[in-house]
Amino acid sequence: MDKTQIIVEANNLTKTFATKIATEKGWEKKTVAAVTDVSLAINAGETLALVGESGCGKTTLGRMLSLFYQPSAGQLSIAGNAIDGLKNRQLKPLRQHVQMIFQDPMSSLNPRHTVESILTEPMKIFPDKGKTKNSAECRSERAAELLEAVGLSKADLAKYPHEFSGGQRQRITIARALVLNPAFIVADEPVSALDVSVQSQILNLMKDLREQYNLTYLFISHDLAVVHHLADRIAVMYLGRIVEIADRDSLFSDARHPYTQSLLRSVPTVTPNKSKIGRILQGDPPSPINPPDGCPFNPRCDRATDICREQLPAMEKVSETHFSACHHYQEHSSYNKSSNNKSSANSSEQAVNIDQLDNSGNPQ
Repeated sequence: MDKTQIIVEANNLTKTFATKIATEKGWEKKTVAAVTDVSLAINAGETLALVGESGCGKTTLGRMLSLFYQPSAGQLSIAGNAIDGLKNRQLKPLRQHVQMIFQDPMSSLNPRHTVESILTEPMKIFPDKGKTKNSAECRSERAAELLEAVGLSKADLAKYPHEFSGGQRQRITIARALVLNPAFIVADEPVSALDVSVQSQILNLMKDLREQYNLTYLFISHDLAVVHHLADRIAVMYLGRIVEIADRDSLFSDARHPYTQSLLRSVPTVTPNKSKIGRILQGDPPSPINPPDGCPFNPRCDRATDICREQLPAMEKVSETHFSACHHYQEHSSYNKSSNNKSSANSSEQAVNIDQLDNSGNPQ
């Protein structure tokens, strides 16, 4: 697959939801801006990680890119197909090109269906009219092939989801995502509900499958060590907006946005780092119902100035692969380098530990 090919392209994507809040005069209608003015492109064979605090809009953006939600504004194209204004009937042929891996494998699998039924159902909805006949035998063979690819056996086809462990269930959801040979997979925190040892197995499996099937991922996560292990590029999201996007090494070594720097300082370290005392990000994000003027991060930023409170910063070019939405991005290049480097080194160390395990969790 040509890695210069753009699989997903989003321009000024916005998603709003209607809600009501209680006031002295009764219920008042309001609008929640879950995602605001997001632009990005994901190339074939690439893994773009999306990180940020809970409630910042990561999952909403992932659901728009996987065609669960229609954007309220902006343009989105998947594998060269624009989806703007398309109805559900017109979107259906495009859904086979995009799949999603959910955070909780148990709730995303039908407990009344066997694994074979779960894996073959997509093939019934989107029959392959080209290479092979869509017979029950062919579907079963394809399901068995995918189970073996994710580290399970053909005998597991007859079992139900409750008969598996959490890691095994996540392998089944990964196999289901691969059934239709998608161009793009959204993985919404696929390892956060799993034990650490199982996390390493699933991450290494996803990495191997990316090479084997030429997959393209949007990987949503809170864990920067996991992101460092799997991602090619990282986008940092805050209050519905992308505030920084860069290649992995550049972001970990030279973060320019204060929020990204705060995330890096929050990475736990084995050795106590006294330089972090009093510098960990405090407070909660503002409400998306009533976002602040100017930079959305200014109420929590200890370096905010008047321009930060008055004017929304544009996405500025730091390098060819690094962009930051901060008025003072040039001044932040030399912030506490030692602290940042320690956070990066700690994430790298954890990533090395993950690399030392194979897909079954055994040392290599």
